[in-house]
Amino acid sequence: MSENNANLSDEALYELVRHGNQLAYTSLYEKYWDELFKIAYHMTGSLHDAEDILHELFSELWLKRNQIMISKTFGVYVRTSLKYKVFRYFSQQGKSKLMVGEGELIEISSPDSTEVQLDFEELYDRIEVSVQNLPEKCREAFKLSRFEGKSVVEIAEIMKISPNTAQNHINKALKILRLDLHDYVSIATFFNALLIDYFHNITK
Repeated sequence: MSENNANLSDEALYELVRHGNQLAYTSLYEKYWDELFKIAYHMTGSLHDAEDILHELFSELWLKRNQIMISKTFGVYVRTSLKYKVFRYFSQQGKSKLMVGEGELIEISSPDSTEVQLDFEELYDRIEVSVQNLPEKCREAFKLSRFEGKSVVEIAEIMKISPNTAQNHINKALKILRLDLHDYVSIATFFNALLIDYFHNITK
């Protein structure tokens, strides 16, 4: 990273990119390439596919710099954009499965999935609001599970409830979120991937 850019936030750097600053663009490219490549490779299992997807992502960051508006952090934006591009790429290639988490696969079954347009920044804001609006016990169990990675048994001990009750709280929270976010996510199987991305990003 250039010494002139070393003390700037990612968001400040991208503001410079929006004004055509190639050094700022290179700084962001160098900072995020390795991390994003690992994510893309983990999801696709292909070095070639991962590289193609990343080149497309970074090309768009430059070519569409006057159109892209980042309301959260640059890191959240590029990680989410990358995972959506992987999803679209797999659909376009006619492949049926996509890796979204630790050994977890989701089915891609909708023939119209490449036409789905999602505003991820808005979606993340909506998820935050939805989580905060969950019933108290559901919210507590859900956050312990998804935010802190606690097991059902650990959650039960912390909340002083039975494991079955803890699991019921988590299941209820997921059901509420799916219903609440229905208008934002029309592909049911992709919903879980979006939540995984969200929880991954907020713990960065």
